[in-house]
Amino acid sequence: MRKIILIICVVVLIFSSYMIIDYFYSGVKTQNMYRDISRSYHEDKDTIELKKINGNIIGWIQIPETGIDFPVVQGEDNDYYLNHDIKGEQDKHGAIFMDYRVRPDQHKNIIIYGHNMKDGTMFEPLNRFKKQEFWEDHRYIHLDIGGKEHRYQVFSAYVTSGEDTDYLQICFASPQDFVDFLNRMKKRSLFPSQPDFTGNENIITLSTCSYEYKDARLVVHGIRVD
Repeated sequence: MRKIILIICVVVLIFSSYMIIDYFYSGVKTQNMYRDISRSYHEDKDTIELKKINGNIIGWIQIPETGIDFPVVQGEDNDYYLNHDIKGEQDKHGAIFMDYRVRPDQHKNIIIYGHNMKDGTMFEPLNRFKKQEFWEDHRYIHLDIGGKEHRYQVFSAYVTSGEDTDYLQICFASPQDFVDFLNRMKKRSLFPSQPDFTGNENIITLSTCSYEYKDARLVVHGIRVD
């Protein structure tokens, strides 16, 4: 019996060690891949050139001084890029991807998803928006779509349930309907913000998992300022 228990413990140890090594190896591989792609992108700011890597790449997102500096893909659903990288290879880190329903030239709420990886990659740095000092000093999100780069000022950050779909709305019946939506999102924020809305705004919504409770989501909204 002791031998059996010992064998089981050894097997568990070996398996656990393998999973840990595989996790960190995957993280290093992912970071190296995005570092190379980022270097190439920032040299010429050409999102069209990125399509040679993957035709689903539609743009680039960056939040200065956070490590968020990634190509954005858009698939035929919101599932594929949860476990595939931008080259279409299986990867638990997934990719940074736009909601498949969104058409940036038509919809006023651009929704982008990414994993909250414990190795600090993908959208993990969004956790910093839970701290007021960071919130006050890092208010801008840069998004380049089809060669058009826009800057968004963060006006709301909060944790919500995975069952909450209100913040994922992309179609609005009227400008006032959109204003009502924006005010609801602003009221949710962990920290106060001042914008008054007219209904003519365009916003970006970033969403990632959070760990305050089961199936929690961290959401960050920004309003386009240029």
